[in-house]
Amino acid sequence: SEVSEEEYNEFYKSDFHDYANPLRTISIHAEGTLSYDALLFIPSHAPYDLDSKDYKKAVALLTPLTKSGNAEALYILGRLTQDGRGVKKSPQRAVTLFRQAADKGLANAQNALATALATGDGVRRNYGEAGRWFRKAAEQGLAMAQYNLGYLYAHGRGVKADRRIAMNMF
Repeated sequence: SEVSEEEYNEFYKSDFHDYANPLRTISIHAEGTLSYDALLFIPSHAPYDLDSKDYKKAVALLTPLTKSGNAEALYILGRLTQDGRGVKKSPQRAVTLFRQAADKGLANAQNALATALATGDGVRRNYGEAGRWFRKAAEQGLAMAQYNLGYLYAHGRGVKADRRIAMNMF
């Protein structure tokens, strides 16, 4: 029987403890002398906690990718820069990296940029702009962005307070 995309997504989230659907699922069936089935999931986002604690090496590997405009690399380097792991801590530089990745449509970067805008970390606080970026990430299904946007609606920060919308976001 055929496995639906929804079933693949639920399997992925359950077995790999992820909150988001994979970016892509590749299912392969091959027959010949040997026959086999293979399933490959490509995550939709970079892991929050990189396995290696060699952050300087991570920065060295990410930097050429950022120069070519790779959104994931820009986002991850932004996280490292925000926390000062492997590179000098700079919330302002992190915001610049998040914005570059967010402009490319990366939901995690949009949420990170919006969070910086909402908290004033590395940039002047701007709830209105934060709400716009949270909405972009929320529309891509990023649960944390949906929650954050709901918070803005619940408290009337940058948007008109609306408990109904807030509850739908939560």
